[in-house]
Amino acid sequence: MNERLHQHHLSESLWHALLAVYARPNHKILPSELSSILNLTRASATRLSDDLVLNGWVTRSTHPLDRRKITLKLTKAGENLIQLVSPETNEVHRRVWSALSEPEYEQLQRLLTKLLTAA
Repeated sequence: MNERLHQHHLSESLWHALLAVYARPNHKILPSELSSILNLTRASATRLSDDLVLNGWVTRSTHPLDRRKITLKLTKAGENLIQLVSPETNEVHRRVWSALSEPEYEQLQRLLTKLLTAA
């Protein structure tokens, strides 16, 4: 996966951050939400945000309801990058998951669900 991402000047962390912004309504997210979703410290989320902005994949603006908050919004360049890279990452995921038979995959899903609901 990292080889594919590095071809597009992405790390796995940047890729997941881009996807997190993309998945939010209107492709907007607060850095604190990004931190929570990716289980990062605020400092790490800020560094990722800085990299996303520096590369032109997101913009940073003042939150419309609270000027103390910053909103990150996906740019057209960020959306284009997701559309370009997603087929490649999806192929990697398909190859990895193909190692499991259907019953094994279903068992893994049940076990993961059990672990998530136990927390």
